[in-house]
Amino acid sequence: SDRPAPQSVASDDFASGSAAGGTGWSNDWQEEVAAGDILFTAGTLRLRDPDQSAQATRSVDLSGYINPTVSFTYTTAALDAPDTFVIEYSNDGGATWNTIVDSFADGNNNNGGTVSNFSLGGVGTADTILRARFTGGSGGNGEYFAIDNLDISAQLPGSPNYATSYDAKVGPVS
Repeated sequence: SDRPAPQSVASDDFASGSAAGGTGWSNDWQEEVAAGDILFTAGTLRLRDPDQSAQATRSVDLSGYINPTVSFTYTTAALDAPDTFVIEYSNDGGATWNTIVDSFADGNNNNGGTVSNFSLGGVGTADTILRARFTGGSGGNGEYFAIDNLDISAQLPGSPNYATSYDAKVGPVS
């Protein structure tokens, strides 16, 4: 059947400079574990790594949607070999996590990149969470990774694809 085009459900370009920025989210960005390690600066969400425990999460309700995806860009600064991070998602309120970016496995510690339309599963859930966190290393506040242009898109289930063309004759009934 024909499905409607994906639409943006939640997004954040971090231009607001605050944890409450963007639209469509269930909550503000939550700073977990180490206070002061996440910043909203230069139009990005920045996680710095003085103690390898910076972590930020944000929730979105994707119930009623299908084929949800996430897209974003990320950059790094001054990270060295032991400084590693992951960007991941959960569809079950944080009980289990799925990796989107793993800087150690990807070898991208100092490169950054673009993630486009990464699948968050076939069916959206009410308790989807995005999480960005450091997994190793330590250093000064000048060592960080930053996320920008974050968008979660999904489709609404289409109605059944009944006939798409009709052969109707117009005229008097005989």
